Amino acid sequence: MDGFQKLRKKKLIKKTSIKKHAGREYPSYWLTDEGIIMALMEDANPNKLLKQAKTIYPENKNVHWFLEIAPLFDPQVIKMAHSSLKGKDKLEVREIITLYLSQPSVAMDFKTAKKLTAILKKYPDEYSVLKNAVKEMIDQLSQLIAE
Repeated sequence: MDGFQKLRKKKLIKKTSIKKHAGREYPSYWLTDEGIIMALMEDANPNKLLKQAKTIYPENKNVHWFLEIAPLFDPQVIKMAHSSLKGKDKLEVREIITLYLSQPSVAMDFKTAKKLTAILKKYPDEYSVLKNAVKEMIDQLSQLIAE
């Protein structure tokens, strides 16, 4: 099995389209959600990935917002996102936001949190998930202090 087939078997790439040339069909492949996270773990440029993702997956807003906020992540969060994605086909909004909020640096870096908020405001559903997650976190911390 060659390297290309191994990537397909590991579900890091998938067929995205078929192009015709000289009467023959040639499949085009690109990264899956897990493949995108693996690329980020290998220091791929999230802006370049985002540009390509918007072309190949114009409807997959989860990938778009994830790649927009990826530069705000601690590298460990990218690894945790990869672990949480294992065995699944796509990124889950709540999981990624929870991972982001669990970073110690978030509590101390208001500027970064504001950047996250500004990005997610472009994605109303995901922004709503962020607001609910923050409210839950505040409620839980308030209960902890009250006890």
